Amino acid sequence: MHHLITDNLDIWSTAEKPAKSGGRGRAAATSKSPHGIQKLRELILELAVRGKLVPQNPNDEPASELLKKIAAEKSRLIKEKNIKKKKSLPDISKEEILFNQPDGWKNTRMGNICEIIRGITFPASEKSKEPEQGRLACLRTSNVQDEIDWSDLLYIREQFVKREDQVIRASDIVISMANSRELVGKVALVKSEPNIKTTFGGFLGVIRPYLGASCKTIRMH
Repeated sequence: MHHLITDNLDIWSTAEKPAKSGGRGRAAATSKSPHGIQKLRELILELAVRGKLVPQNPNDEPASELLKKIAAEKSRLIKEKNIKKKKSLPDISKEEILFNQPDGWKNTRMGNICEIIRGITFPASEKSKEPEQGRLACLRTSNVQDEIDWSDLLYIREQFVKREDQVIRASDIVISMANSRELVGKVALVKSEPNIKTTFGGFLGVIRPYLGASCKTIRMH
């Protein structure tokens, strides 16, 4: 971990912020304070999106080729009316590219590689703890942990699910949009197809890659 900091001191110092206790961010990071742990996590994430966390494999398929496959799959989904055609997004300008990328990487806008789907709404009186005929499972913010917690589900009547895309699928990335510091921004990957038909509530959103899990290897802007 010390090498992560010393070898990338420019990134570490740029992200440095004062700790709430009055100490500096970098100094706090050498202690066992929650602030220091958080700053170290930020550094590791920043190194990852810059391609500095692990050596780059020159034999990997370049992102430009993967983007072509995603565009082809998106066109197929539109043609088959599985998704709606949306307005084209502008190219990323030079001013938006904040650092040099490894060979084979490419910036793209998030909307080019995935859909962003908001959860459903329903009256609180409709929630049930028991699975019954005509009901389906519904994820809520408390289900979004490091992984999806399938052990504590609510069930709602199917009539509140208006569209097929509001049903959870494998490779969905579920994100909490709750207005709570403890929950907002928490994400979890749906690693496989759920055992039961499942939707997601209004405080959640789903990021759904057009080409499945492989899309997550691209840096999204």
